[in-house]
Order: sequence, then C-alpha cells, then structure tokens
Amino acid sequence: MQANSIAKAHKRLYKKIPGFKCKEGCTDCCGPIPFSRWEWGRIKDKRKAMSVSCPYSLNGKCDIHEKRPLICRLYGTVEGELECPHGRKPAKMLTQDEAQRIMKEYFLLLD
Repeated sequence: MQANSIAKAHKRLYKKIPGFKCKEGCTDCCGPIPFSRWEWGRIKDKRKAMSVSCPYSLNGKCDIHEKRPLICRLYGTVEGELECPHGRKPAKMLTQDEAQRIMKEYFLLLD
C-alpha cells in the first residue's frame, strides 16, 4: 500500500471514532501504546518509554494529542471496554462490535 493510501486509511478509521472532552490534566488512560509505522512517522520528537506510562504524557497533558495513535483515540469511546474512569464519554459510544471492526482494519495497516 502506498504512503498516501495508508494515510487516508488511518484518517478514515480516526473519523469513525467519536470524540469527547477529557478531564483537564488527566493522564489515567496513558500507558504503553502501539503505533503503526505511519503514526510513528508523524511524531517528530521520538521518545522512549522509561516505565509503563506513555512518554508523551509527562505534564498532565498529551504532547501529541493531535497525532495520537488509534488506540488512544479509542480510549473512553467503547461500551464496556476502555471506559474513562471519570465518566467522560462521547454522546454516542461505540459498541464492542464497532470497535472490533475498527481494530481489524487497523491491524491490516500494521507492518
């Protein structure tokens, strides 16, 4: 798959995930996360995890929020899975089936 097609496929999947407003200063959802090669290529400041927390959530905020990987975008949006511990959520949650379909498509993008 060409780079342009990969970018479009990622963005198409991102659009399927509903957004919501996180609790300011919260990094409870941040942990070790997988990036696809395309997602990792978008990050200019490459950081290595030194613990089980995400190296991009050091100051109570996500330093790569606009370019965060798919798994971060899914957090807090799936019924019964990955729910926000503070009760934040989108107006319409994804079903587990919808999330699984998104993840299956995402796995096809991983090399």
